[in-house]
Amino acid sequence: MERLGILEVLDRDGHARSSWPLHQWPVTVGRDVGNDVVLDDPHLAAHHFTLEATTAAPASPQPGSVEPHEPGATPTPPHIVATVSASTRNGLRQGRKMYRAGQRLPLHSGSEWHAGATRLRLRLAGAPVSEELPLLTRTWWSLLNPALALLGIVLLHALHVYLQYDEISTRLVLEETVPNLITLGVWALLWAIVTRIFRHQMFFWRHTGIMSWAVLVMLALNYVMAGLSFSWSLPWLNMAWEEWEWLPLAVAVWAHLRIVLYTRTRVRVATALVLALALALALIPPLLRYADTGQLWTPWYGKSLGPPWLRASPTISVEQFRLEAEELEAPLRRKLEKLNAKETSKDLP
Repeated sequence: MERLGILEVLDRDGHARSSWPLHQWPVTVGRDVGNDVVLDDPHLAAHHFTLEATTAAPASPQPGSVEPHEPGATPTPPHIVATVSASTRNGLRQGRKMYRAGQRLPLHSGSEWHAGATRLRLRLAGAPVSEELPLLTRTWWSLLNPALALLGIVLLHALHVYLQYDEISTRLVLEETVPNLITLGVWALLWAIVTRIFRHQMFFWRHTGIMSWAVLVMLALNYVMAGLSFSWSLPWLNMAWEEWEWLPLAVAVWAHLRIVLYTRTRVRVATALVLALALALALIPPLLRYADTGQLWTPWYGKSLGPPWLRASPTISVEQFRLEAEELEAPLRRKLEKLNAKETSKDLP
């Protein structure tokens, strides 16, 4: 008998847990053994819904439909509707839309929907199949990539030791590096365990590479921003970076989630979540500072000091510096008096 399609029960990863071949229309689905497809779900009615072939096309494409990826003369599959039984309480759900008793849900090959607590997918004969996806296999680059990032982290820690102590000591470098590398490894291991739960693979070295490069970029930008701030007398550059230095870590979290939640829909949700959290982290500190001090940003004072040869901004004479400093006295005094008056008014009953 010709197979017209299959009805699949999906697990949480979107893989088919079980499937039933469909040889004729209509197809009844429910918990009763008299149905063509029997599902063991206490949230289903004895007869929950019926799949029927129609000649009219559905009004619009449904979410989850498989789009053709390559041209080919394949027969057009029939249009299917799922008619909800009058005896069911829970009906059918596709996305956020509910279909109650007597309503009809139009379906295409590849459409997914929920009947009770069961996630279903319909596949029809003659419908195009999506292209084969490549496996994420371990290559020499998957090991070299995190190794290069880890080497860069060690070198930057050695640079930090040299700038701070004017010497490179193996003991000091290890004291700086080892705790950070252990923390990085634990972080990657936790993400690998989460990936194992969702994808049945760990991808430990991929997670290690993601976090290693994020830490390397963050450390490198610390030096770059401090150097540019000193070189060109741009204190706001270094101060702004101190407010936003978590950005590489936010990108790393998004990359971790992209490996764990590998389907397109889940990645979009993860992207929206990371963007929302990043926006909150960007706005909340300035707003709290404004509520406390009346200023969105801290004063732009230079905090970095580099070697003289790094200085690129033109210098001024001592006399000019003294005159410009004297010009600041009057506005600063007025501001101080204003703040003192404000504090005094608060203390009055």
